[in-house]
Amino acid sequence: MPPPPPARNHTADRRHDAQGRGHDAQDSRHNDARRNDVRRDIPASRAAQNDRARRRADQAGQSGQGDRGDAGNRGDAKKGTRHASREDRARSIARTRRLTVFGMLAVGIVVLSLLVALSVAQTNRAVLRHASYGAEQAVADTMPAESGAADASSADASSTDASASADATPTDAPSSDDSATTAQAIDWQGASGGAYPDMSQYDSDNLSVQVSLAEQRVYIKNGDDTIYTMICSSGMDDTTPTGTYYIQSRGESFYNPNEQLGANYWVSFYGDYLFHTVPTDINGEYIVSEAEKLGEPASHGCLRLTVSDAQWFYANIPDGTRVDIA
Repeated sequence: MPPPPPARNHTADRRHDAQGRGHDAQDSRHNDARRNDVRRDIPASRAAQNDRARRRADQAGQSGQGDRGDAGNRGDAKKGTRHASREDRARSIARTRRLTVFGMLAVGIVVLSLLVALSVAQTNRAVLRHASYGAEQAVADTMPAESGAADASSADASSTDASASADATPTDAPSSDDSATTAQAIDWQGASGGAYPDMSQYDSDNLSVQVSLAEQRVYIKNGDDTIYTMICSSGMDDTTPTGTYYIQSRGESFYNPNEQLGANYWVSFYGDYLFHTVPTDINGEYIVSEAEKLGEPASHGCLRLTVSDAQWFYANIPDGTRVDIA
């Protein structure tokens, strides 16, 4: 038989139980203390968490404000850039317009200057070819002083032919066949076509001048009607230009020292190509030897007329009148 269990010591058990209960109570107090500590730590932790959340929110707010500020600054910068760009474009356009206007004005001034220079050059080309204008000479319809008594006989000899010419109608003009003979008998001072017409009866817009180089004649026309005919001397060696021209300007006298010739009552039809009297010398006196060539080519391109015809032409044929030369 197995041996009987040993007898239990109930006192020791009770002490052990009491110690166990003491340990349990102590553990319970420790647990309560920990729980209390945890309870105390929770609000602090939550407060810390709340503080951290507030700090993060503040930082986020400040960052947002900074970002908005930066965005605003960038927007302002962009607006300023756009404004500056528009202003630059406006200034550039204004500067371009000013330069364009100035350029057009400069071109206009240059063109106007060229036109004025051309006009002056055309008007004064007589100075280069036939001029170096001297004192103006008042020319009478009487015999000039240089002819004197020595030329009186030749003037008397031509008076009969001049009277016959005066009795003829204005349209009667000698043919080219007898021009050489007629040239020897022409009164180079008088009216080569007889009495002059009354120009007040005619409209100046219908007037024209027709020059026949073959006939050495100048025809004053009203429309298709010839109202006066003059004897002339054109340029030697076909130096008188042909074509259609217009009366440009006029003057009472000129003298060209290069050619040692001058003339009175000049009327320009093409630059320095003129209608004028038979030639004069440096003293303004007519050169008889040249005057007697009237009716045949004798000039350097101008159209020479008698003294009386040139004076009448100068006084009665207006600027702008058409001149046809053939």
